[in-house]
Amino acid sequence: MKVFYQTILSLLLGLLVTACAPVDVFKQPSSHFLLPPETTRQADLPAAQAATQAAPTQAIPAQTMPSKAYRTSAPQQYLVKRGDTLWSIAQTFLNDPTKWPHIWHNNRQINNPHLIYPGDMIRSITVDGKQKLYLAQRAARHSPNPIATLPMTAIAPFMEKHLILSAPLSDYPRLVRPEQQAFISLSDNDTIYAKGHYFPTIDYDIYRQSHPVLHPVNNTLLGSEVRYVGRAKLISSPNKEDIATLKVVKSVDSIQANDIIVPHRVQPQTGHFSLQPATFDKPAFIVKSMGRDSSENITQLSTILVSAGSNEHMQLGDTFYIVKTQTGYDLLGKKYPLPDKTVGIGVIYKTFDRTSLALVTDAYQVIYPGYRLVTP
Repeated sequence: MKVFYQTILSLLLGLLVTACAPVDVFKQPSSHFLLPPETTRQADLPAAQAATQAAPTQAIPAQTMPSKAYRTSAPQQYLVKRGDTLWSIAQTFLNDPTKWPHIWHNNRQINNPHLIYPGDMIRSITVDGKQKLYLAQRAARHSPNPIATLPMTAIAPFMEKHLILSAPLSDYPRLVRPEQQAFISLSDNDTIYAKGHYFPTIDYDIYRQSHPVLHPVNNTLLGSEVRYVGRAKLISSPNKEDIATLKVVKSVDSIQANDIIVPHRVQPQTGHFSLQPATFDKPAFIVKSMGRDSSENITQLSTILVSAGSNEHMQLGDTFYIVKTQTGYDLLGKKYPLPDKTVGIGVIYKTFDRTSLALVTDAYQVIYPGYRLVTP
């Protein structure tokens, strides 16, 4: 019996010693519950490890982004790479990229914080209780050009030479042909002639009339679509018959009689502009899809022509939703208006007087001419 009580006493003493043993409260947590990167102080890390944490080479998963504006997969910080665009970065962080202006916070300690370059670090912070994104670190050696707002491969073909003229085509000088030859010019340096009473400059672009641009709802004339065929330089002012002499500087197609000449306008293709919500003075609609393979079916990364331009205060970087008007029917065939359905997002990248070109950045279904644009 004495041995039994001694055994019990030994067990109790062992349990008491174990319970009173010190606990390592600083033990690293399980890998299933990693702390956010900001919770580890760089001063507590070796120099090499601290340098690695200060300039990560890939996105780190977000831990503190409760706002519904942010994607659940949004990173806490992101290293900008070559090939990124402002829109693709907005898509990385946000459920709705049109909200980018509302969540971007300019870092006043960095010059031109609105310009983003490959190698820059974008980080999430809290400002006045709201989740924001800001440029935390500028690349030590960045490229001379900031990242483009939209993919240049999609918009470059339309940025410089595509033109919608709102003035009557009769306002522009037209080319006339000597004698009865089929073409005025087939090569550079050829001499050509234009009839018109107004030649305000020396450098001209040569265009061929393509199609009239009609409003998709009321069928009013918005302008004339013209196709670029070359460039010419004025070498002799018009004579008393209003005939001017020009020399072909560049041709991308045969130059024909009745082609018009338009004063050359330099339009730099920087591809960089800020994003802001579009405001519409009056209802605006999709007129058509653009490009050689244009059709009524509009999909993601299609360029579209819309029925609002600089006259309606449209500007580069204006974002908008594309909505489809819906109609419902009851069993007796009576029609009822249903709420509009959002089917895509677009961004303006070139404006004319009464129309603009926009890129469809997001398409949730096939989009058609006549769909309406609304402020996001």
